[in-house]
Amino acid sequence: AYSCSEALTTGRRPGGSGSRDSCCDLASGDSRRETPRRCASRATGGASWLAGRRTASLRPEVAVRAEVGSPESLMRHLADGLLDIAVLYSPEARPGFLIEKLMDETLVMIASRPGHNGPGAADYVFVDWGPDFDAWHSDQFPQYHGAGLNVSLGALGFRHVLTNGGAGYFPARVVAPEIAAHRLFPIIGAPQFLRPFHVIYPAGGLSESTMDALASLREATRDEARMS
Repeated sequence: AYSCSEALTTGRRPGGSGSRDSCCDLASGDSRRETPRRCASRATGGASWLAGRRTASLRPEVAVRAEVGSPESLMRHLADGLLDIAVLYSPEARPGFLIEKLMDETLVMIASRPGHNGPGAADYVFVDWGPDFDAWHSDQFPQYHGAGLNVSLGALGFRHVLTNGGAGYFPARVVAPEIAAHRLFPIIGAPQFLRPFHVIYPAGGLSESTMDALASLREATRDEARMS
């Protein structure tokens, strides 16, 4: 998910008690696997880590679960102990939790055809990347008065541009393969938006599998940063 948040989970199922975490069945039908520990990601780094599933080779008994939700709800679930790790662009600082920067994400304007007029065109898609992006976008494009399509989920806007045409801001790493294949085109001279994303997690009491997930997430984002 590029704009909403997704939750990833790792953990152990209790054996023989008959009582299971409500998300266990969604994570794996194999009762030998650990029950999911929830973590969440608003940024694309979480999706990249999920695609690589680095904990699969390190901890084959660990199951991972992904969920989608708003950053506000995921922060609330994190505080309530329903999530273990959150990867967000602008996490809310809370007592008892640590915030760690993972890497910077660059949003670039792309279009389905060369010579697109960007925000001035009727098929421009505005993605809600958060209040900081909204304010920056208003400063960069003062004549912009609203797009024909506004979406809160970046993946939805991205699919719309690929399928129906248009333009919008999306993560550079996500659009790079489509640009290389000439299915999308960068808008030359368009400003870029740089934003960091962070991981937030409890300051203490982490399980071994959650610490492994954090370590593999850090490694994945370092690899992404070196390749970008």
